[in-house]
Parts: sequence; C-alpha cells; structure tokens
Amino acid sequence: KGLGRQLLQPLLQECDIEGVPICAVTSCKNSVLFFEKLGFKVIQEVNFKDFPPSWVVIRSKQEISIDKMIEPKWTETM
Repeated sequence: KGLGRQLLQPLLQECDIEGVPICAVTSCKNSVLFFEKLGFKVIQEVNFKDFPPSWVVIRSKQEISIDKMIEPKWTETM
C-alpha cells in the first residue's frame, strides 16, 4: 500500500463505521484516479477563471467487515 492510502485509511474506516460519506476536492487529475481507487466518485468538475480545473469527489459509506478493520496503533491510558 502507498503512503496516501495508509494516511487516509483510518479516516475512511471511521466514516464507514459512523455511516457518513466523505468528500474531497483536488486540482490534480492524477489524484482523481487515486481517489477513485479508494471508492470515491467524481460528482463535479469545477472551472474557475485563472485557476486549473478542480474535481469534487465523494465516497459513500462502505460496508466493512471486522477482519478488514485496522487495529489502532495507540492505547488509551487512564
């Protein structure tokens, strides 16, 4: 797995557990492909004057199984 996927995976998992979608905006076409591999879909291309095109991507809640959940790398102390 790549670094970007590793960084986003805990956030994506939390969104799935909470049952909420997640969205992002990128102005890099290569990032659109990255987000699509993570289950995002392009919902809008935005073109502003004097700026490069940007894409709004959204990922709906995904069904997850317990065996695919990431173990927390920290422990809570009381």
